[in-house]
Amino acid sequence: VIEVNAGMVISPEVMDEEGAAAHDGNVPARRFRVRLQKPSPKAQLGWHLDTMHSEAMFVGGIVESRGLVHQHNEIALEGERILVNDYIVAVNGVSGDSLAIGEELKTAQVLDMTIQRPRRLFAACRKDGRELRM
Repeated sequence: VIEVNAGMVISPEVMDEEGAAAHDGNVPARRFRVRLQKPSPKAQLGWHLDTMHSEAMFVGGIVESRGLVHQHNEIALEGERILVNDYIVAVNGVSGDSLAIGEELKTAQVLDMTIQRPRRLFAACRKDGRELRM
């Protein structure tokens, strides 16, 4: 089974606010909210972000041993953890522009964020009835 990141899709018609799994094993996209409060303006969030999408910040990595994101993930429910490949689509009401979202992440002390978990697709690769090993 191969996991494929289907990429960023913001349109509401693909959203599943409930986060229910599709019947075929694929996991639909979903959004959830996270609130972080920096103890100081220079506090480390502990993630690697990218502006590869013009409307949202892409979470390219999370520092496992430090930062507010790591602390959040340690105590958050499984479906509310911030993961690699998630997108930050809004911070404190700022949305639609990844550079503006990035600036809000830098300057605000309280971060009310909307996180977009991308749709995950699973595919089994077979040839002549046999599963291919990859």
